Amino acid sequence: MRFSANFDGVGAEGIHDVWKRELAGETKGEVTIRLEHMGSEMDRAKLVWPVRAMVFVAAEDASKSMITEANGTLDWGTGALSLKGTVTDGYRKGSAIEENVTIDARTLEGSESLTVQSELAAR
Repeated sequence: MRFSANFDGVGAEGIHDVWKRELAGETKGEVTIRLEHMGSEMDRAKLVWPVRAMVFVAAEDASKSMITEANGTLDWGTGALSLKGTVTDGYRKGSAIEENVTIDARTLEGSESLTVQSELAAR
């Protein structure tokens, strides 16, 4: 899946940075990315953050909806967000995922690719 992500602000709980966007391509719907910094408060000043992300894909065809959970790094110097994880609910549950995002540090807008491996390839 490929899509652009618009920064939507900080979540109501005050922890997650949130991006949202309509899906482009074959699967229609909306994607929401919730990103959490996993380091100490002092580490927020560093260029590279350890992060955890949840991605919610709300597809128009509900059978294609999914939730993924992933860990990785966000490099504010290059704008590269790299994540690896698993589909934890919905379409292709149990499949490995790889997510690569390029974020513009000035606007916080991003372009993303989310790759879901087949369950057989992930085993």
